[in-house]
Amino acid sequence: MSFLRLFKHRMYLTVAWSDTSSAKSYSPQIGKLALSVLALFGLTVVYDTYKKQQNIKGNVNQALAANFDVDSYEKQLSLLNKENESYDRQVKVYAQELAVLQARLDKFDNIAKKLLDDDRFADTINQEYVGAVDTTGLYNEDFSILSFERKIFDTKTKAKYLASSMDSIVELLGQAEKVNLQTNFNWPVINKRTFISSKYGWRTDPFTGNKRWHSGIDIAAGWNAPIVAVNDGVVIHAGYRYGYGTSVEIQHKNGVTTRYAHMNKATVKKGDIVKKDDLLGLMGSSGRSTGPHLHFEVLVDGKKTDPTPYVKHDRLNAKRKAREGILRKAIEKS
Repeated sequence: MSFLRLFKHRMYLTVAWSDTSSAKSYSPQIGKLALSVLALFGLTVVYDTYKKQQNIKGNVNQALAANFDVDSYEKQLSLLNKENESYDRQVKVYAQELAVLQARLDKFDNIAKKLLDDDRFADTINQEYVGAVDTTGLYNEDFSILSFERKIFDTKTKAKYLASSMDSIVELLGQAEKVNLQTNFNWPVINKRTFISSKYGWRTDPFTGNKRWHSGIDIAAGWNAPIVAVNDGVVIHAGYRYGYGTSVEIQHKNGVTTRYAHMNKATVKKGDIVKKDDLLGLMGSSGRSTGPHLHFEVLVDGKKTDPTPYVKHDRLNAKRKAREGILRKAIEKS
């Protein structure tokens, strides 16, 4: 029997849906019944395939979503790292700014120490400040990097202005101290006819006739005119020195040294403590000299400077002292 003939055969079925219901008979062809079964099976397979595809698609979407979250997190981490690097740079800048401010504060402290050494300002500076430091607005809810930068800039501006003012004050104090130091010196020769015979600076050398720098002033008076200390100090040299001849050097305060050269005789020795107008020696022409005079030098921190401003104001007073014979006894003892 062929399959074609089998499909054309009918199958007789009698179905009773309950014990009391009437029976019904069906006689479908075997071929149609088989096709129905195959169709039902095919639909089942298609539905199962559809479900599997939906599950696969859901898994793919979940994986894509997970990958998207990872990318998002990586981007956020990258932004956070960049922000941290920016903050690190800002912190370094702030550290540099604070170092500059600290240096200026140290400078102010040094200036204050100088002012404390001045009797005119010491009492005022030593007065203790009573009060509280105003920190309002420094740390509050509105605090931000921008506001902090603005505060640093304002503080730097004020510090710069204050530093400039302090520098001006120190310069004025230095000038005042210099004037006070200069006016505190006496004329170094006690004689009725003493004067400056050669100034500080370039001059014609008396030995060669060429231009030569003169590092002091020459004061004329005559043989054995008394040479005195222009201010209090300690004798750091007394004796013969090439070019200067018999000479004396005195160390004064504030880094000032005075030098007295071409003496005929020195009446002090190294280590002696001398007072203003104490006799140091007698005028002569020792060393590189063409005649009796005093070669007088002033050195400030080891650097030679013009002695004229230090002594010129007292020349007439020195003449008066000579007339009064103030050093007569000291000269006789020498």
